[in-house]
Amino acid sequence: WETKKKAKAELEKWSGNMSVKDMLELYSDDPSGHFCNPERKPESELYKVHAVEGLKHEFRYQSVTEIERTFRKSKFLYAPAYKQLQKSKATRKTKRPDMEIKFPNDPSIEFLKEKKFIELEEQIKSEKERKAAEKEAKIEAAKLLGNLQECLCCYSSDCLPEDMIPCKAGHLYCRECISRGTSVAIGDGKTVIECLGQCQEEIGWQELQKVVTPNVLSKLLQRRQAEEVGAAGMDNLVTCPFCPYVTIMENDDDKVLVCRNPDCGRDSCRLCKEPNHIPRRCDEIEKADEEAER
Repeated sequence: WETKKKAKAELEKWSGNMSVKDMLELYSDDPSGHFCNPERKPESELYKVHAVEGLKHEFRYQSVTEIERTFRKSKFLYAPAYKQLQKSKATRKTKRPDMEIKFPNDPSIEFLKEKKFIELEEQIKSEKERKAAEKEAKIEAAKLLGNLQECLCCYSSDCLPEDMIPCKAGHLYCRECISRGTSVAIGDGKTVIECLGQCQEEIGWQELQKVVTPNVLSKLLQRRQAEEVGAAGMDNLVTCPFCPYVTIMENDDDKVLVCRNPDCGRDSCRLCKEPNHIPRRCDEIEKADEEAER
């Protein structure tokens, strides 16, 4: 129920009024870099079906053969195929009717996101150019007033005061350095983002939220909370092996942890931390490393 509720809300969001600002925030000011990345992999077969039908809908004077050929050449990705078909000449004389376009009944959020990006691409480009010009004008004005500051990490000396992020000891860094440092720390499994080399103080959540995307910051907070709960030494505390969700299971005979995190929702074995394998015993389950070795 929680999964369906979340999927419905996300579907309504991407089918509705997703703005240019929303797209830039969700994809770290570079949605084009995400959707046009040739190394990106399609998430599901459902996405592929939606993408082909979407291309048939948009390019009604292109034959199905040409659309499918271009889609394969574009590594089964909608946006690259769309851009390629825009440059291609028509391969059919009549316009494809609606009856020949059959989207699956189940929606694909991944496809809707990519479709929305194509719809907003020119507006996104214009907004990025506007923001870049605005920032350049601010830098020139601050330079005349002598208000520019220096980042203590990359030593860039043309940083605007409002773009500087301090640690709790007051050491100042530019947004780019904080963003990179946060990514490295998260990759290392850290939940406390410390000052970038000047001291041992941390960078507060209020400062991080100016730089880190909301979904990344949310996961960081979840992991931090899970660590704090674990450090409290509470009895019968059980952690989901697939996400930071924690709960108390007082009944020792209850071997299955049902994760209530809407982003996860997986059932796992409390003892061996593998996916739920009841009624089989833990020693009857092949571990991931054993499977890889086999």
